Amino acid sequence: MNKEKRIVIFSGTTEGRNLSEVLAEHKVKHIVCVATEYGKMVMDDNEYVEILNERLDKNQMINLFKNNNIDVVVDSTHPYAKIVTQNIKDAAAVAKIKYVRLKRDEDFVAQKYKNQKNIHFVDSIEECVQNLSKVDGNILLTTGSKELHKFCQDDSIKNRLIVRVLPGKESIEICDELGISKNKIIAIQGPFSYEMNSFFIKNYDIRVLVSKESGKAGGFDEKIKAAVDADIEVFVIKRPKESGMSFSEVVNLFFEENIEIIKPNISFDITLAGIGLGTENFYINELKEKINKADVVLGAKRMIENVTPKIEKKPYYMSKDIISYLKNFPFHEKDKYNIVVLFSGDVGFYSGCYLLKEALKNELKSTTYELNILPGISSIIYMAAKCSTMWNDAKIMSIHGRYDEFFGDNEILESIKYNKKIFMIVSGYKDINKIGQLIVEADGKYIDKNSIEITVGFNLSYSDEIIKKITVEECKEIDKDGLYVVFIENKKYLKHKNSSLIKDSEFVRDKVPMTKENIRHLVINKLQVEDDSIFLDIGGGSGSISIETAMLDRNIKVFTFENNKYAVELIKKNVDHFGRKNIQIVEGYFPEVLNNTGETNKYKNYIENHKDIVKSAFIGGTRGRLEKMIDYLFDLNNTMRVCVTAVTLESINNTINTIENGVNKGIITDVDISQVSYSNINKVGNYNMFKAQNPIMIFVFNFKPKNK
Repeated sequence: MNKEKRIVIFSGTTEGRNLSEVLAEHKVKHIVCVATEYGKMVMDDNEYVEILNERLDKNQMINLFKNNNIDVVVDSTHPYAKIVTQNIKDAAAVAKIKYVRLKRDEDFVAQKYKNQKNIHFVDSIEECVQNLSKVDGNILLTTGSKELHKFCQDDSIKNRLIVRVLPGKESIEICDELGISKNKIIAIQGPFSYEMNSFFIKNYDIRVLVSKESGKAGGFDEKIKAAVDADIEVFVIKRPKESGMSFSEVVNLFFEENIEIIKPNISFDITLAGIGLGTENFYINELKEKINKADVVLGAKRMIENVTPKIEKKPYYMSKDIISYLKNFPFHEKDKYNIVVLFSGDVGFYSGCYLLKEALKNELKSTTYELNILPGISSIIYMAAKCSTMWNDAKIMSIHGRYDEFFGDNEILESIKYNKKIFMIVSGYKDINKIGQLIVEADGKYIDKNSIEITVGFNLSYSDEIIKKITVEECKEIDKDGLYVVFIENKKYLKHKNSSLIKDSEFVRDKVPMTKENIRHLVINKLQVEDDSIFLDIGGGSGSISIETAMLDRNIKVFTFENNKYAVELIKKNVDHFGRKNIQIVEGYFPEVLNNTGETNKYKNYIENHKDIVKSAFIGGTRGRLEKMIDYLFDLNNTMRVCVTAVTLESINNTINTIENGVNKGIITDVDISQVSYSNINKVGNYNMFKAQNPIMIFVFNFKPKNK
């Protein structure tokens, strides 16, 4: 389409007027048809716009299309104007031109009133009139003048009408013709504020309000709120179901047809905000103001359900979806848009807020935007207040949507074991069931369940809020879906030891060889195992290295590999004996077992998906396969630190050669080699004698990253 061809817009809504403004701004000539004098008055004068102010029948429309060489007709009449829409369609078909229905953007205002007391939704004006005959009192009619006659056929209804219409000559004449007295006519242009609606209701002693489902742009929300607060009856005539194209789709249609409309450079005012507990009562005032001004609101469905932006809301909460939406923003009627993204709770506590902030920074480099971040009132703070306790000295954690399939149990138990107070956000009642089960299983080993007090908070701040103390056993009886926060007090919590000092005698022993305590402590010290990392114990033996490493910090995740079935059973016994939940036992030869299908494949997936935190490995048995092990570890994470121990001359020689080859290949650096010999004192008769242990070689090295 080029500028020589013509467009006609039948305008009866804000969207039609806005479309005309966009076309005029880009110097596209077009005709706008309005049905009332007021419709003409609100249109700006522009050299690219020709305004026709008259009601046209089908034949007049056909003549208009043919006489003005019209190529596209855009029907932006009111959704309730069904006869006009049908005439436009028929005329376009006869004139053989393109018909486009511009529908109002979907509005969500009315949804929140669906189950409201005293608010009745009806399908038609006729149904509304029938209902009005059954109620008493003055009626504020806000549906306009066009179909006023339908409400005036019954004098018992007509005599109670207070009619609010547009301040145009035609509207006043219709009221006069139908016998509406001047003191019952409110001729004024909307939309109206809550205060103005309240004034009209009070001043005219209104007992019934009638409205079309007009949406936010028509001031529907303010109108209904005023009626609800005045405790009067409300009848809402439902918006007819309509098909068509949104405003942005119509404009994009013109782009596709090469109208010379260039999408303007738009900018965003983006607010990332925590909604706190969930109910609007706990929104901070600044957030309420931001939502009130918002053009678009994004967030999980539950969070955006009761908000009403000016344009639209979308259930987007993943960064990738929000970035994609902003990159392909469908609206461009103005230069700047207010975007609000809602997050649960507070933005600083396990929130996607700062992930989105980084994504905006990296992905919207060519887009101008201002960023605001607003906090929310966390359910943890609320729960602490309800439990009459402080939260600054408590362990605060969340397993909501982030429960680790291998190490989640460990995180829960270690937090309870080493903390006096724990606040925990959970995913639902099943997590509470699990907490109770874990405490029962650990009872008598390293947790005393009788010293544990549990308080459960359900749907905090909502009308069905429940806060109650329960026993450990009662955790398994919780079965109600909802939002939960758990407060746990452990009166006999333990102090964590930050050193590896487990004696050999503390382990369950068998015929399986075990790395002795002096060597074990030295190896762990040389490996410098990091908090919140994955440690691989290759050739687990009795599990002593794995267990002592796992006890350094609850966030260390250990995978121990062992092929000997008897050793595997012994490791399981020691893991249970020490109550370790942060150790996973993989039966088989490393690394071949990770390439097997079936059960062990889940370990491979986990390790490779978290390879960036696989920071250290201990190799206590090689069976001549050291080079294969080192190659796998290097490919997995080339920043890893590795320790290898060897006792026999053959294994020592093999280890030296393998490390030397790695140095020559440029993958191994910072090699540290030690030989350790030590003796224990044994009682022999009346004498104490040294008993020498086999000397052991300890090899420690770092991988050399590929980019160095």
